[in-house]
Parts: sequence; structure tokens; C-alpha cells
Amino acid sequence: MRQVNEIFYSHHIENGIAALDLNEIQHISKTYRMSIGDTIHLTDGQGSLLNATINQLNRSRGQATIESTIKRIDQTKLTVAFGITSNPTRNKFLIEKCVELGATQFKPFHSAHRSKKTPKADQLQRVARAAMKQSQRLWLPKVEEVIEFTDLISSFKGNGIIAALSEQTLHIQSHLLNSENIDFIFIGPVGGFRDEEVKAAQAKGIQAVHLGSTRLRTETAAIFACGLILAARESK
Repeated sequence: MRQVNEIFYSHHIENGIAALDLNEIQHISKTYRMSIGDTIHLTDGQGSLLNATINQLNRSRGQATIESTIKRIDQTKLTVAFGITSNPTRNKFLIEKCVELGATQFKPFHSAHRSKKTPKADQLQRVARAAMKQSQRLWLPKVEEVIEFTDLISSFKGNGIIAALSEQTLHIQSHLLNSENIDFIFIGPVGGFRDEEVKAAQAKGIQAVHLGSTRLRTETAAIFACGLILAARESK
């Protein structure tokens, strides 16, 4: 019986049996060359880390019997809303790194400075899943379909910040020192947010902040802000 230091993901667990999809089957059998009877660690993507034994594994079907729950953690929510870039690789990089840091939801949007391309949510969701496993996190972040910025703002609820280009706003670190837990960040696309978009966000109670004196790419800004917010939470 073998065990590897890797966390696999089950999309469906019922009556103590965890289903393994084709992606996990290939990972288990081809990458790690594991077989029936071997022990694996699984997450349900809902905060649980489980000990399981493989009981079925072939090209089209795989499943494992749950033996025990190793631990369960609560979710610390952080939503990253970001303006879609025209480069798919940059969108994926943003999601990958923010998941590794601890982001739990993504809301890509189109705004005034919009990209002509609209990525498919399922493609970005696969990136989030891979990043969850790689970083050994136990909550699978949700990637929503692309939405218009105006619709996103109109339905907003939470304690949020929006990254503005103006240095007349408070620096994000200064804001984090004196605020309750931020659970929502808005990062603009290439060209940033227009003034009227920032004002619309402020009208919904979202605090405008700046990220420093240099101009950052969308993905860099998201990673930077995400890291600062999560570090601030841990220090409180």
C-alpha cells in the first residue's frame, strides 16, 4: 500500500464513496502510478481533508472509500473581481496566484476599458482547481461568468475596496490598518477604472485605495492586493 504527499479532489462524495473524474484518474494512475488499495488524501473542495483508499481505478471510472476525516477548516472569504485582459495567460496567472494566496471567489468583468475577448468560466475554473491542489488548500474557489462592471456594482454587498489610479486616495496598507476584514477587491483592466466607475463603487460604500506610485499590470495588482489583505488578516 502506497501513499503520496499530494491532495486529490473529489467532485462528488456520497455514502462514504468519493468519485474521481478523468483528470484525477490520470493524475493518480499515470503521474503517481498508484493502484487499487493505495491510500490517498482527498478534499471535497468544501474544507475537508479526508483519508481514503482507492477501490476502483480504470480508464473511465475511479472511486475511493473514505476511511477518516483528517481535518476540516472554515472558509475565510475573499472575492477578487478583476477586469478581463486580452491575454488569456494573464487571466489564468492572476487566478492561479490568488488561489495560492487564499482567494475564494473570482468575478471577472468587462468595464469601460474593456477587452474584446471573453474567457470561458469553465477554463478559468480548471485553473482554480489545479491551484487549489498545488497549494494544498481545502476550499475550491468559484470562478463566475464574466459580468458587466455596472451589474457587479449594483448587486454588491460586503466590505470592499477598489484600486484607483489616483494617489489622492489612501494607500491600501494604510486602509488595512484601520479597517475591518476586507472581503472584496476590485482590480481594473488595462487602463484602469474611469473616474465615474470609481465614484459608482464609492456610492455603494466601497473604499477607493491606491497600490503605490508605480503602474501595475492587472494580474500584478490583484496578486499584490490579495497578498496584503490576507497578510493583514493573519496579523490581527
